[in-house]
Formats: sequence, C-alpha cells, structure tokens
Amino acid sequence: MLQRAPTLRRGPGRSGWGIATVFATVVLASGAAAPRIEDLGSRVFGATTHAATFGLDRAGVAKAYILQDGALAGDSAPARFVVVDVETARVERTLTIPGGEGGWAMTVASDGAVYAGVYRSGHVFRYEPGTEKLEDLGMTAPEQSFLYGFCAGEDGAIYGGTFPGAHVFRYSRAAGFKRVDAGAERKVSGALPTYVRAVAHDAKRGVIYAGYGPNARVARIDLATGRTREVLPAEFAGADFPYAARVVGDTLLVRLLSTNQAVALDVSGEVGAKATAIFPATGLSFSEADADGNVAFTNQARPSVFNVTTRTVREIGREAWPANSYATAWLALADQNQFPGNTAVGICNSGGRIWLAKTNLKTGKTRSVALAIDGAAQTMSSLVVGPDDKVYVSGYLTGGTGVFDPARPAEVLPTLRGVSQAEGMTELGGHLYFGGYPGALVYDYDLGQPWREGENPRMLFKLAARHQDRPYAMTHDGAHRVVIGTVPGYGELGGALTILDTRTGEHVFRSAAQLGIPDLSVLSCAVLDGVVYAGTSISGGIGAHPTQTRAKLLRYSLDDGGAETFELPADIPNQTAITAVAVGPDRKIWMMTEGWLVVFDPATRRFEHHANLFPQVRYEPKASRVVVHDAALLTARDGWVYGTIQGRVLFKLEPKTRALTVISASEGGSDLVEDSAGRLYFVRGISLYRHVP
Repeated sequence: MLQRAPTLRRGPGRSGWGIATVFATVVLASGAAAPRIEDLGSRVFGATTHAATFGLDRAGVAKAYILQDGALAGDSAPARFVVVDVETARVERTLTIPGGEGGWAMTVASDGAVYAGVYRSGHVFRYEPGTEKLEDLGMTAPEQSFLYGFCAGEDGAIYGGTFPGAHVFRYSRAAGFKRVDAGAERKVSGALPTYVRAVAHDAKRGVIYAGYGPNARVARIDLATGRTREVLPAEFAGADFPYAARVVGDTLLVRLLSTNQAVALDVSGEVGAKATAIFPATGLSFSEADADGNVAFTNQARPSVFNVTTRTVREIGREAWPANSYATAWLALADQNQFPGNTAVGICNSGGRIWLAKTNLKTGKTRSVALAIDGAAQTMSSLVVGPDDKVYVSGYLTGGTGVFDPARPAEVLPTLRGVSQAEGMTELGGHLYFGGYPGALVYDYDLGQPWREGENPRMLFKLAARHQDRPYAMTHDGAHRVVIGTVPGYGELGGALTILDTRTGEHVFRSAAQLGIPDLSVLSCAVLDGVVYAGTSISGGIGAHPTQTRAKLLRYSLDDGGAETFELPADIPNQTAITAVAVGPDRKIWMMTEGWLVVFDPATRRFEHHANLFPQVRYEPKASRVVVHDAALLTARDGWVYGTIQGRVLFKLEPKTRALTVISASEGGSDLVEDSAGRLYFVRGISLYRHVP
C-alpha cells in the first residue's frame, strides 16, 4: 500500500564521531535568492531492535522487553521501549525514550526492574513493571555514549560496558554508577581497547567477566579487591569482540564475533581458564541454564542448546527462527499441550519487523510471530540514482532500501529488503551495485527484473575473509568494471581496492600493502580514462590506531594493475583523510581533505591547486576511533562542481575559477547524486532532500 509522505522535523546529519566541527557564520552573496531545498521526507522504514530481555511482571506473567531502534535524528524519531506478552505475542505498552536513538543493552535486575541503555546519549533508563513510565538515570560516566552487555548482579544491581572508554560499571539504587575496572586497562595488539561489549556476573566467586574489544580480551575482575586477571586462553589471540557472555556454575560461555564461535571456559581454578569446548554460534545471547544444564542460543538462526555438563551441542528446532536472537530465555509456557516443559524463546529482526520466536525443547515445535510493532523512520546513509531516474537510498544500521520516484514525489514506496546497510552504491549497465556492511558484501540488483528478497539483488561476494568491512567507495569505468574501495574490520588497518568485472562476475582484490599504501583505507574514488583515482585515510576499522600520519592519493590502472601514490601538498596540515574524489569539468581530479579543495592534473601528475574552503573543519588526530566519511563532490550537468561537507553544508564551485558559493550552511547533508533533470539529492538524518539549481 502506498502512503503519503509525512511531514517530519529535520534532524542532524551523520558525521564521523572523530570529527570536531566549529562553523563560522556563512552567508550567501548579497542579493542571492534563497536556495530551493525540498524536504522529501523519510524513505526507509522498519521496526528493528538490537537489545531485548525477558522477565516476569509483578503478577508472574512472562514479558518480553524490547528496545526498538529509532533514528540518528534526535527526538524526531526516538527509540522506544516496548512491552510484549510472551504467551499472546500482544504488544501491551510502547514508551518513547527521550533522546534515545537506539540501544544494545537490556537486562532485568534481581528485583524485577528492567534496565535499558541507549546511544548516543549514553543514558540508562529504568522501567518498573506495571508502571507507565521510564526513569532516566543519566550517564554511566562522561563521554561514554554507547552501552553494552547489561547483566543482573547482586541485590538488584546491574553491570555493563561502554564505548569509547571501555569501562565496566556497576549501578545500584543506593550508590548509583561506579566504575569497577579502573586500573584494569591493558593493551591488546599494541592498543588499548575501546569497547566492553560482553559482561557476565559470577555470584559464586564475586567477580565480573568483561569482554573487551575490538581485539579480544576477557578479564576476570574481583569485585571485592579490584584485582584483575586474564581468562581468555592464548589460542584465541587474534580473535575480536567477545559479543556475549554467560556464567553457568564453573563455566563461562563467550561468543567471539570474528570466528562465529563460542568457547566454554572452565573458570574454577585460581589462574587462567581452560577451554573445554568450542562450538559454532552466531547469535548475540545465551540463555540461563535450565535444570539439566542446557543453555539456549542460535547458530545461523537455528535454535540450539549447549549442555554445560556433557559439553555437547545440538539443534532443537524443526525449523529456523527468522534470524539470530538478541535475547534468549527458557520459559514454561501456559500451553503445555503444544509446548510441554521448557521452551526457548527469542527476539530477532527480519524483513523490517521484530519477531518473537519459540521452540520447545522436547518436541522441537517452533512458532515465530511478527510482532505488531509499528515501523519507524530510519536514518539514511548512501544513495544512488538508477537508470530509471529513481533515487535508491540505504537505511543506516537497519539496512533496507528506500526508493524515491520523482514522478510520484508524494508517495512513499515500500522499503525493500535483502540488502544490509549499504556504505556505497553505484549504477552500471542497468544494474545497481551495493556495498554492504558488515563483511564488505557486494550485491547486484538487476533493474530489469522484479526485486525479490534473497534472489534479486543477489550477493556476489564478500570480503570479510580478507579483513574488509565497509565498502565506502563505489564507482565504475562506464564500461564493465565496478570499483570498490574498502575500510577494514574493527581494530584492523589496511583497506583495499577490488575490481569487479560485470561480464564474468569475477573480481580482482588488491590489498593496501599490494597497492603501496600500507595501513591506509580507501574512502573515495573516481575513474578517468581507465585509471582509478582513490582517496585514502590513515584510519582503519574502529578501535585501530593509525601507524601512518598522512593520507595519499592513489592512482591505479585498470588495464595493467599498476599503482602509484602521491603525497598531498606539504602546506596542507593534518592530512588524515581524502574524503571525496571526483572528475571535474576540466577532466582533472578534484578532491576534499578536511576543508581543503585540492585539484590534481592527471596529465602532469601534479597538484595544481589547493585552497582551504572551510578552515573550521578539523579531523581529530585520534580519528582512529572512527571511519572518517565526510565530504562528497559531484560534477553536475550544468558544469559546476557541487559538494556537501559535515552533514550540514551544501556548496558549489565555479568550474574555471573554483570559487566557492555556499548554497546553504545548515540545510545540506551527506552524500550527493544527480538525476537526469539536473536535480541534486542528499540525505540528512531521516529525510531525503532535493536541491534544484
């Protein structure tokens, strides 16, 4: 069903977390007409969650508590706290979370209170079952904007982890927030961690187990003495992100993200820990153990159990759940005829909906229900114009592809499913190519055929095995080659350039080391006469610390694979990233580094022009915490070069003099594409915008 486009308040754009911005007042030239910028509304919708938990209300009725994602757009699309009756799958209550954009952490404390942690405010909220309100408890500590791994502790207390400081905290009603791992910092692979994503409380020993990342470390923290020791065996060095943890008796279960495995550790001894079992696990939670020692989890969306006594794993379901679970628990359901004894229940996302899944341990009977949770407008990221002149835009964090048809501007077309968060997009030969995160997935959508989830678009390949994660740079040579520039995974350095031959489906991969740009990432690229010109960044995946101090321009021949690099002009300070590259109207290479416009002449292979257009733009030296993806440049049909920067400014450059005109200092956005009529599109927060020059 088609819907009329809603009128929505504009929210802030997305810029890198490691970017500091201070804008001076910028005004249009005297007498200039106000820019014509149209708010086209939201185009990507969906109900998604990354955090949930199960508990009993005051009457002993089983409830699912779900933290529904909002958008990176402030209070115009906030996160929601949803209460669901597990027996009936009925949504009983939906509460708005002020200032919350989403969250990764929920738990039920021993006194029955439900806690949820939201980003980017970093606030913790408490819900008392049976009430109609959420209580804002504030931040765990200054600058800790993301929260993870909430677990219940003793006497109604809870524990959790943070980003970017990698703290472990305790909260109690009496004492409030307190950091419990101060002094436990330790470098892993030469760098301090930035995340604590998994936390487990061991009541028997009075300790907390904390999973640090991105390079995997699991620490045992004695709550009485503060003493810390390592428990992850050396054989798991090189893994990243402990993503879920649970203590059952003398066993600590930890799921490692990079290997898609869980490890069972014997923590009964006084030193270290021994791995007693390793098994595949892709879910994001472990249940508590039942009376027989069975812990429920998901692997490839299949409900499974690990028995802590026998150290065995088995699938229990007749069919898979819609996806891997974000919360898993054992419950004795009222319908004991169909679900006798214990039933594993879980909360998961699929197809833009949130699902409640159930699988009985004895019979394997499985039932999955899409919950009646209204979809919310989602933050949008990259976009592309297809040969049909429609604008295709990706949902940030949630995935999904929105479509805007200029011929029907008031209609909101259904959000298409089947592509993960697309960091980059391009169009060639009647096909759209998407670069999906995580795992650097490359999808091919044939516009001549209907969109069918799982079939069209189809995934061509992924680069996770080559340590690539985010395909930010995507373009083509106008013939048959798609160019993909990537940023590596969490905690890693060294991006890559990948060339897809659309005639054969084969691709050629060139690592940063092979390209002569060791430890640099590829953020932006353009193609001229069979040569790729790529902008690089000293930053790698989140949590990686740069080894290089200057970004470079990469020149790569598509015909012979020859690579050459060029240093930026020496008088440009702080050369950490080249965030935009475009072929200008003069057939020269125009690019942005911080607020600087730089022009490279391919004929002479020299930089012929550079000017600091936006001197207030600064990328912090510690940009290793983020992937800097800032400016966009585009040579339009009218011959001018248009651009966006910092998610706020829309500007244009005169093709001969390169003089700057700021179209809007506050109504711009991120990314930039043009349709056949010369209209420009960009995104900011939950809205798509159009500028008619």
